[in-house]
Amino acid sequence: MIDEILVRYFEGDASEDEIKKIENWRKLSPDNELEFQEFKQIWYATTDLRDIENLDIEGDLKIVKSRASKAVIPIRKLRFLRNIAAILLPLLVFGLGMYFYTANSEKESVYTLSDGTKVWLNGDSKLDFPKRFDGKIRKVVLTGEAFFEVAKNPNKPFVIETQSTNIEVLGTSFNVNSINQEISVVVATGKVKFYKRAQPEEMVLLTPGEKGVFKEGKLVELENEDYNYASWHTGIFKFEHTPIGEVVQILASYYGKIQLNEDVDPNCIFKGVFEKESKESIIETLELSCGLK
Repeated sequence: MIDEILVRYFEGDASEDEIKKIENWRKLSPDNELEFQEFKQIWYATTDLRDIENLDIEGDLKIVKSRASKAVIPIRKLRFLRNIAAILLPLLVFGLGMYFYTANSEKESVYTLSDGTKVWLNGDSKLDFPKRFDGKIRKVVLTGEAFFEVAKNPNKPFVIETQSTNIEVLGTSFNVNSINQEISVVVATGKVKFYKRAQPEEMVLLTPGEKGVFKEGKLVELENEDYNYASWHTGIFKFEHTPIGEVVQILASYYGKIQLNEDVDPNCIFKGVFEKESKESIIETLELSCGLK
């Protein structure tokens, strides 16, 4: 039962009740979370197989179902996942020229795709992509967070697939965050179409300064009020009358732990901009600004 719901979950077809069921199931045990993560990895790794001509996906899936029905190992032991991996991953690795980039946990990584698109991956994020974009679209799969500068090609849209949504552009720059269950897109330049993969008619068209959010099955459009949505990529932080505790928390996501002198006023409100400054310089500025002589 759970494997069928997982398929609908990653296809974007799951109901709100099914989404909640999956989230509750993940929290029940570490084994469940492990199964979820392995399922997601294989699902995204094989997603582009559906777009390859002359590949008998239907036949392969019949084999998967046949093997799964004969297996005596419980689903909790990843029967379904291992059957899919055994059949499809060799095709992916050896026959289709698929690649992936993974950023380490400490800092961003910068990559250039075959069409000239530049991608900055945040820590612990992953991008799956083809060696060449030969079809009618340029599709990649993102797990985590990334900033994109998409090379313009009006005849071949660039599509980013996340857990339950697609982001489609022709040439623009924007940030995508799919680290948690909330998927967000913030546009820096150009226009971005953000929609549910299972229901593409439910979409929002985003322009610079706007933010699209997908959460609990709902898609909304907002004005972006977060100055620092891409600071992990730019190294530039802007604060407008921000409590010092919040300033330290935001900076720590980029610099690591920020330890201020205990005499700093905890009620201090800070305003200022840091542009790729050293951690030591930032600490000194914050301490001087918040009452430390």
